[in-house]
Amino acid sequence: MDKAPGKRNIRIVYEDQNILIVNKPSGRLVVPARPDDKSDLTSILNLTFQAGGLNIKAHPCHRLDRETSGLVIFAKGKKIQKIMMQQFHERQVKKAYIAFIQGYLKEKSGMLKSYIEKPWPYP
Repeated sequence: MDKAPGKRNIRIVYEDQNILIVNKPSGRLVVPARPDDKSDLTSILNLTFQAGGLNIKAHPCHRLDRETSGLVIFAKGKKIQKIMMQQFHERQVKKAYIAFIQGYLKEKSGMLKSYIEKPWPYP
């Protein structure tokens, strides 16, 4: 598959027979905000597959906030999505976040911890 589908500048960084890993740019949703919205990452991928004559449907295994950039895993089918989402739910997938700041901090290193509870399963 083309690594930059359409004019949307979406970059696939890994692909195999079961999953896609896509570099999500900030400012873009993973799933549509409205049923008629096709500017989200999932819709762009699926429209690109359809336009290329590919019989693939991408299903997000997790989400990132609109303003967060980073890697998003998509399953190529509902069965794989269910397996991947279960792995996220069971905390088998390790996630790391990197923040860039402007200015100076008192300490050279440290850790900020915050826990957000979400209803499961999602998306």
